[in-house]
Amino acid sequence: MKILRFLKSKTWYQQLAIVSFLLLSGAALLNVLTPKPSPATPFMQNSDGTTTTYTDLTFSSTSPKLPEELPLGKVVTTTNLDVEIIKPLEELYRLDQTSADSGIWLGPRFSMSQNSKNKQLTLSLNAPLETKATVTKEGAISQAESYLAELYPTLSLKAQTENVMLLDRGPELQESKRTEAPLARIFLSPSLADYPIVFGYNFFPAFEVYVGAEGIEKITITPPIVSVEQTTTVKTITAGAALENLKQTGGGILSARHPDLNIVDKTLLQTGEFSSVTVEYRVGAQSAAIPMYRFKGEFTTSAGEKISGEVLTPAVELGF
Repeated sequence: MKILRFLKSKTWYQQLAIVSFLLLSGAALLNVLTPKPSPATPFMQNSDGTTTTYTDLTFSSTSPKLPEELPLGKVVTTTNLDVEIIKPLEELYRLDQTSADSGIWLGPRFSMSQNSKNKQLTLSLNAPLETKATVTKEGAISQAESYLAELYPTLSLKAQTENVMLLDRGPELQESKRTEAPLARIFLSPSLADYPIVFGYNFFPAFEVYVGAEGIEKITITPPIVSVEQTTTVKTITAGAALENLKQTGGGILSARHPDLNIVDKTLLQTGEFSSVTVEYRVGAQSAAIPMYRFKGEFTTSAGEKISGEVLTPAVELGF
Protein backbone atom coordinates (compact mmCIF):
# COMPACT_ATOMS: atom_id res chain seq x y z
CA MET A 1 0.00 0.00 0.00
CA LYS A 2 2.82 2.43 0.84
CA ILE A 3 4.38 1.66 -2.57
CA LEU A 4 1.09 2.44 -4.34
CA ARG A 5 0.70 5.77 -2.50
CA PHE A 6 4.31 6.59 -3.33
CA LEU A 7 3.73 5.86 -7.03
CA LYS A 8 0.53 7.93 -7.14
CA SER A 9 2.47 10.97 -5.91
CA LYS A 10 4.72 10.81 -8.99
CA THR A 11 4.15 11.81 -12.60
CA TRP A 12 3.37 9.08 -15.13
CA TYR A 13 6.90 9.03 -16.58
CA GLN A 14 8.41 8.85 -13.08
CA GLN A 15 6.05 5.93 -12.33
CA LEU A 16 7.20 4.18 -15.53
CA ALA A 17 10.88 4.64 -14.64
CA ILE A 18 10.38 3.29 -11.09
CA VAL A 19 8.41 0.22 -12.26
CA SER A 20 11.00 -0.52 -14.96
CA PHE A 21 13.79 -0.32 -12.38
CA LEU A 22 11.97 -2.72 -10.04
CA LEU A 23 11.30 -5.23 -12.83
CA LEU A 24 14.91 -5.16 -14.02
CA SER A 25 16.21 -5.56 -10.45
CA GLY A 26 13.92 -8.55 -9.89
CA ALA A 27 15.01 -10.18 -13.15
CA ALA A 28 18.68 -9.69 -12.26
CA LEU A 29 18.15 -11.25 -8.81
CA LEU A 30 16.30 -14.21 -10.34
CA ASN A 31 19.10 -14.71 -12.84
CA VAL A 32 21.67 -14.85 -10.03
CA LEU A 33 19.65 -17.30 -7.94
CA THR A 34 18.71 -19.65 -10.81
CA PRO A 35 21.18 -22.56 -11.31
CA LYS A 36 22.51 -22.80 -14.87
CA PRO A 37 24.17 -25.64 -16.76
CA SER A 38 27.80 -24.68 -17.36
CA PRO A 39 31.22 -26.27 -17.84
CA ALA A 40 30.83 -27.15 -14.13
CA THR A 41 28.11 -29.66 -15.03
CA PRO A 42 29.10 -31.21 -18.39
CA PHE A 43 27.41 -34.14 -20.12
CA MET A 44 24.13 -33.66 -18.21
CA GLN A 45 22.31 -35.14 -21.21
CA ASN A 46 22.63 -38.64 -22.60
CA SER A 47 24.31 -39.45 -25.90
CA ASP A 48 20.94 -39.23 -27.71
CA GLY A 49 20.02 -35.86 -26.18
CA THR A 50 17.57 -37.26 -23.62
CA THR A 51 17.86 -36.84 -19.85
CA THR A 52 17.73 -39.46 -17.09
CA THR A 53 16.93 -39.10 -13.40
CA TYR A 54 18.52 -41.74 -11.17
CA THR A 55 17.26 -43.15 -7.89
CA ASP A 56 20.42 -45.10 -7.04
CA LEU A 57 23.93 -45.63 -8.45
CA THR A 58 26.50 -48.03 -6.98
CA PHE A 59 30.07 -49.08 -7.77
CA SER A 60 31.49 -52.43 -6.66
CA SER A 61 35.13 -52.13 -7.69
CA THR A 62 38.15 -50.05 -6.63
CA SER A 63 38.37 -46.36 -7.47
CA PRO A 64 41.31 -45.58 -9.77
CA LYS A 65 44.26 -43.87 -8.09
CA LEU A 66 44.34 -40.33 -9.41
CA PRO A 67 46.73 -37.49 -8.57
CA GLU A 68 45.35 -34.85 -6.19
CA GLU A 69 44.79 -32.53 -9.15
CA LEU A 70 44.29 -32.93 -12.88
CA PRO A 71 44.41 -30.28 -15.60
CA LEU A 72 41.46 -29.01 -17.58
CA GLY A 73 42.09 -28.32 -21.24
CA LYS A 74 40.76 -26.54 -24.29
CA VAL A 75 40.84 -27.43 -27.97
CA VAL A 76 43.42 -25.39 -29.90
CA THR A 77 43.27 -27.11 -33.31
CA THR A 78 40.96 -29.52 -35.13
CA THR A 79 42.42 -31.68 -37.89
CA ASN A 80 41.14 -31.13 -41.43
CA LEU A 81 39.74 -34.57 -42.26
CA ASP A 82 40.02 -34.36 -46.08
CA VAL A 83 43.47 -32.79 -46.27
CA GLU A 84 45.29 -34.10 -43.20
CA ILE A 85 43.73 -37.54 -42.72
CA ILE A 86 42.23 -38.86 -45.98
CA LYS A 87 44.83 -37.54 -48.45
CA PRO A 88 47.84 -39.35 -46.84
CA LEU A 89 45.86 -42.61 -46.95
CA GLU A 90 44.96 -42.05 -50.62
CA GLU A 91 48.62 -41.48 -51.47
CA LEU A 92 50.02 -44.36 -49.39
CA TYR A 93 47.56 -47.02 -50.58
CA ARG A 94 46.78 -45.58 -54.06
CA LEU A 95 43.12 -45.20 -53.22
CA ASP A 96 40.69 -43.71 -55.74
CA GLN A 97 37.26 -42.44 -54.66
CA THR A 98 34.58 -44.03 -56.85
CA SER A 99 32.71 -40.70 -57.09
CA ALA A 100 32.89 -37.29 -55.43
CA ASP A 101 30.22 -38.11 -52.82
CA SER A 102 30.29 -41.92 -52.73
CA GLY A 103 32.22 -42.37 -49.48
CA ILE A 104 34.03 -45.36 -51.03
CA TRP A 105 37.70 -45.59 -52.07
CA LEU A 106 39.24 -48.56 -53.90
CA GLY A 107 42.89 -49.57 -54.15
CA PRO A 108 45.02 -52.58 -55.14
CA ARG A 109 45.46 -53.88 -51.54
CA PHE A 110 43.19 -51.76 -49.36
CA SER A 111 39.75 -50.21 -49.63
CA MET A 112 38.19 -47.45 -47.54
CA SER A 113 34.65 -46.36 -46.68
CA GLN A 114 33.22 -43.34 -44.87
CA ASN A 115 30.05 -43.18 -42.77
CA SER A 116 27.92 -40.38 -44.22
CA LYS A 117 26.56 -39.34 -40.80
CA ASN A 118 29.52 -39.22 -38.42
CA LYS A 119 32.28 -39.16 -41.11
CA GLN A 120 33.99 -42.18 -39.53
CA LEU A 121 36.55 -43.81 -41.86
CA THR A 122 37.34 -47.53 -42.12
CA LEU A 123 40.37 -48.75 -44.08
CA SER A 124 40.86 -52.51 -44.46
CA LEU A 125 42.60 -55.15 -46.56
CA ASN A 126 40.76 -56.30 -49.66
CA ALA A 127 41.47 -59.94 -48.78
CA PRO A 128 42.28 -61.49 -45.36
CA LEU A 129 45.81 -62.67 -44.79
CA GLU A 130 46.44 -66.38 -44.50
CA THR A 131 49.35 -66.63 -42.10
CA LYS A 132 50.11 -68.36 -38.81
CA ALA A 133 52.56 -65.68 -37.71
CA THR A 134 51.74 -63.98 -34.40
CA VAL A 135 52.32 -60.70 -32.59
CA THR A 136 52.69 -59.72 -28.95
CA LYS A 137 50.94 -56.77 -27.33
CA GLU A 138 54.21 -54.86 -27.03
CA GLY A 139 55.15 -55.53 -30.66
CA ALA A 140 51.71 -54.50 -31.91
CA ILE A 141 51.80 -51.24 -29.92
CA SER A 142 55.20 -50.40 -31.36
CA GLN A 143 54.01 -51.10 -34.90
CA ALA A 144 50.84 -49.04 -34.52
CA GLU A 145 52.60 -46.05 -32.95
CA SER A 146 55.38 -46.04 -35.57
CA TYR A 147 52.91 -46.40 -38.43
CA LEU A 148 50.71 -43.48 -37.33
CA ALA A 149 53.70 -41.29 -36.46
CA GLU A 150 55.01 -41.70 -40.00
CA LEU A 151 51.59 -41.31 -41.64
CA TYR A 152 50.51 -38.33 -39.50
CA PRO A 153 53.69 -36.65 -38.19
CA THR A 154 51.83 -33.57 -36.91
CA LEU A 155 49.59 -35.61 -34.60
CA SER A 156 50.69 -36.60 -31.10
CA LEU A 157 49.00 -39.95 -30.46
CA LYS A 158 49.31 -42.27 -27.48
CA ALA A 159 48.34 -45.95 -27.33
CA GLN A 160 45.96 -47.12 -24.60
CA THR A 161 48.22 -49.91 -23.43
CA GLU A 162 45.72 -51.27 -20.88
CA ASN A 163 43.09 -51.82 -23.60
CA VAL A 164 45.18 -53.79 -26.12
CA MET A 165 43.40 -57.00 -27.11
CA LEU A 166 44.98 -60.05 -28.78
CA LEU A 167 42.66 -61.79 -31.25
CA ASP A 168 42.37 -65.19 -32.92
CA ARG A 169 41.20 -65.36 -36.51
CA GLY A 170 38.17 -67.34 -37.63
CA PRO A 171 34.67 -66.72 -39.01
CA GLU A 172 34.58 -64.03 -36.29
CA LEU A 173 37.49 -62.51 -34.41
CA GLN A 174 37.68 -63.79 -30.84
CA GLU A 175 39.79 -62.62 -27.92
CA SER A 176 42.86 -64.80 -27.49
CA LYS A 177 44.02 -66.05 -24.10
CA ARG A 178 47.60 -66.52 -25.30
CA THR A 179 50.51 -64.11 -24.93
CA GLU A 180 50.88 -64.04 -28.74
CA ALA A 181 48.13 -64.10 -31.36
CA PRO A 182 47.64 -63.52 -35.10
CA LEU A 183 46.09 -60.09 -34.57
CA ALA A 184 46.03 -57.27 -32.01
CA ARG A 185 43.63 -54.36 -31.60
CA ILE A 186 45.02 -51.07 -30.26
CA PHE A 187 43.26 -47.78 -29.48
CA LEU A 188 45.28 -44.59 -29.98
CA SER A 189 44.31 -40.99 -29.40
CA PRO A 190 45.58 -37.54 -28.44
CA SER A 191 46.17 -37.33 -24.69
CA LEU A 192 46.38 -34.93 -21.76
CA ALA A 193 48.13 -35.84 -18.49
CA ASP A 194 48.64 -39.34 -20.01
CA TYR A 195 44.87 -39.92 -20.29
CA PRO A 196 43.19 -40.38 -23.70
CA ILE A 197 41.09 -37.58 -25.19
CA VAL A 198 37.76 -38.57 -26.73
CA PHE A 199 35.43 -36.14 -28.47
CA GLY A 200 31.87 -35.66 -27.22
CA TYR A 201 29.89 -38.89 -26.90
CA ASN A 202 32.05 -40.86 -29.36
CA PHE A 203 32.21 -44.46 -28.19
CA PHE A 204 35.76 -45.11 -29.44
CA PRO A 205 38.93 -42.97 -29.40
CA ALA A 206 40.24 -41.35 -32.58
CA PHE A 207 42.11 -44.41 -33.93
CA GLU A 208 41.33 -48.12 -33.69
CA VAL A 209 44.14 -50.11 -35.32
CA TYR A 210 44.36 -53.84 -36.07
CA VAL A 211 47.93 -55.09 -36.37
CA GLY A 212 49.18 -58.48 -37.60
CA ALA A 213 52.67 -59.89 -37.95
CA GLU A 214 52.88 -58.47 -41.48
CA GLY A 215 51.71 -54.99 -40.54
CA ILE A 216 48.51 -52.93 -40.42
CA GLU A 217 45.37 -54.77 -41.51
CA LYS A 218 42.55 -52.40 -40.58
CA ILE A 219 42.09 -48.86 -39.23
CA THR A 220 38.97 -47.07 -38.04
CA ILE A 221 39.29 -43.29 -37.66
CA THR A 222 36.62 -41.42 -35.69
CA PRO A 223 36.68 -37.62 -36.18
CA PRO A 224 37.03 -34.92 -35.11
CA ILE A 225 40.67 -35.30 -34.10
CA VAL A 226 41.71 -32.44 -31.85
CA SER A 227 44.78 -31.00 -30.16
CA VAL A 228 44.29 -29.79 -26.58
CA GLU A 229 46.30 -27.54 -24.32
CA GLN A 230 46.12 -27.24 -20.53
CA THR A 231 44.22 -24.29 -19.04
CA THR A 232 44.16 -24.84 -15.27
CA THR A 233 44.18 -27.61 -12.65
CA VAL A 234 41.36 -28.77 -10.36
CA LYS A 235 41.06 -31.26 -7.51
CA THR A 236 40.14 -34.84 -8.32
CA ILE A 237 37.36 -36.82 -6.62
CA THR A 238 36.81 -40.52 -5.98
CA ALA A 239 34.61 -42.71 -8.16
CA GLY A 240 32.05 -42.89 -5.34
CA ALA A 241 31.87 -39.09 -5.03
CA ALA A 242 31.52 -38.83 -8.81
CA LEU A 243 28.48 -41.13 -8.74
CA GLU A 244 26.92 -39.02 -6.01
CA ASN A 245 27.34 -35.99 -8.28
CA LEU A 246 25.81 -37.94 -11.17
CA LYS A 247 22.70 -38.64 -9.07
CA GLN A 248 22.27 -34.88 -8.75
CA THR A 249 22.83 -33.96 -12.40
CA GLY A 250 21.36 -37.05 -14.11
CA GLY A 251 22.14 -38.01 -17.71
CA GLY A 252 25.65 -38.88 -18.85
CA ILE A 253 24.71 -42.19 -20.48
CA LEU A 254 27.21 -43.05 -23.22
CA SER A 255 25.60 -46.34 -24.25
CA ALA A 256 22.78 -48.64 -23.22
CA ARG A 257 22.44 -52.02 -24.94
CA HIS A 258 19.35 -54.19 -24.79
CA PRO A 259 20.07 -57.96 -24.84
CA ASP A 260 17.98 -58.39 -28.01
CA LEU A 261 19.53 -55.25 -29.58
CA ASN A 262 16.26 -53.29 -29.47
CA ILE A 263 16.48 -49.53 -28.98
CA VAL A 264 16.70 -48.57 -25.30
CA ASP A 265 14.66 -45.66 -23.92
CA LYS A 266 17.32 -44.08 -21.70
CA THR A 267 14.76 -42.00 -19.82
CA LEU A 268 13.46 -45.22 -18.21
CA LEU A 269 16.81 -46.19 -16.66
CA GLN A 270 16.52 -45.57 -12.91
CA THR A 271 19.37 -47.35 -11.15
CA GLY A 272 22.89 -48.42 -12.07
CA GLU A 273 25.30 -51.03 -10.72
CA PHE A 274 28.80 -50.53 -12.12
CA SER A 275 31.65 -53.04 -11.91
CA SER A 276 34.51 -51.27 -13.72
CA VAL A 277 35.72 -47.73 -14.38
CA THR A 278 38.36 -45.99 -16.46
CA VAL A 279 39.45 -42.35 -16.75
CA GLU A 280 39.55 -40.34 -19.98
CA TYR A 281 39.22 -36.75 -21.12
CA ARG A 282 36.04 -35.76 -22.93
CA VAL A 283 35.73 -32.68 -25.11
CA GLY A 284 32.33 -31.09 -24.56
CA ALA A 285 30.69 -27.66 -24.67
CA GLN A 286 32.88 -24.61 -25.36
CA SER A 287 35.59 -27.05 -26.56
CA ALA A 288 36.57 -27.75 -22.94
CA ALA A 289 38.43 -30.99 -22.18
CA ILE A 290 37.44 -32.44 -18.80
CA PRO A 291 38.70 -35.63 -17.08
CA MET A 292 35.79 -38.03 -16.75
CA TYR A 293 35.09 -41.35 -15.10
CA ARG A 294 33.68 -43.89 -17.57
CA PHE A 295 31.67 -46.46 -15.61
CA LYS A 296 30.65 -49.78 -17.13
CA GLY A 297 27.97 -52.07 -15.73
CA GLU A 298 24.24 -52.62 -15.69
CA PHE A 299 21.22 -50.33 -15.53
CA THR A 300 17.75 -51.27 -14.30
CA THR A 301 14.65 -49.73 -15.86
CA SER A 302 11.50 -48.61 -14.04
CA ALA A 303 9.99 -51.98 -15.09
CA GLY A 304 12.87 -53.96 -13.55
CA GLU A 305 14.57 -54.81 -16.87
CA LYS A 306 18.38 -55.17 -16.89
CA ILE A 307 20.31 -53.17 -19.51
CA SER A 308 24.11 -53.20 -19.95
CA GLY A 309 25.71 -49.84 -20.56
CA GLU A 310 28.22 -47.11 -19.76
CA VAL A 311 27.96 -43.67 -18.19
CA LEU A 312 30.19 -40.58 -17.98
CA THR A 313 30.67 -38.16 -15.09
CA PRO A 314 33.49 -35.71 -14.15
CA ALA A 315 36.45 -37.04 -12.16
CA VAL A 316 37.20 -33.60 -10.72
CA GLU A 317 35.51 -30.98 -8.53
CA LEU A 318 33.46 -28.70 -10.74
CA GLY A 319 31.10 -26.98 -8.32
CA PHE A 320 28.24 -29.45 -8.01
